[in-house]
Amino acid sequence: HEETEVQRIKQAFGEVVCRRREAARFDQRPFSRTVGISNSHLRAIESGQVSPTVVTIYKICSVLECSAADLFAEVDAFLSVSDKSHPKR
Repeated sequence: HEETEVQRIKQAFGEVVCRRREAARFDQRPFSRTVGISNSHLRAIESGQVSPTVVTIYKICSVLECSAADLFAEVDAFLSVSDKSHPKR
């Protein structure tokens, strides 16, 4: 169960980063270069395969011109909506 929860959080974080990146009109490659990570690492973050470091999160927020608090609030909202559409059994 904990592994499933961790995966849900990673996927939610990745989805939020992807949505915000696209809203800022960044393609993956220029965004990853500006953040200072490889394009493959960005793809892995956005697909929920990996968890970014605190430093990478800070850099992502800097490029997206948002606070980490705002980013995580959106992740929380995403998870909350997800919980409502997939009730626990």
